[in-house]
Amino acid sequence: MVIEYVKKRFSKRTQNLIPAFWLPVKPRDADRKKLRNNYAVRFRNKPFKYHNGGLWPFINGFDASTIAPIDRKTARECLDAINCANYKSKAKAR
Repeated sequence: MVIEYVKKRFSKRTQNLIPAFWLPVKPRDADRKKLRNNYAVRFRNKPFKYHNGGLWPFINGFDASTIAPIDRKTARECLDAINCANYKSKAKAR
């Protein structure tokens, strides 16, 4: 049930990545100030955006390893999405 929920909720919306924040923390939300104050160099936690400085790569890797014995295809899609997001992030940094 959990795998189906995750696939249904996130696969198309987030390109197979499970967000570190859900629902996304938006500029008018009460927790936004706490989030903005929690960064080292510049603020990157914009709604619906991913970056390599956060928890999401760990969360998604953990989820993929948990799902793998049950649904290898979904686990592979998650790992591919992590690699794609990391590649895009690295390319932007250049």
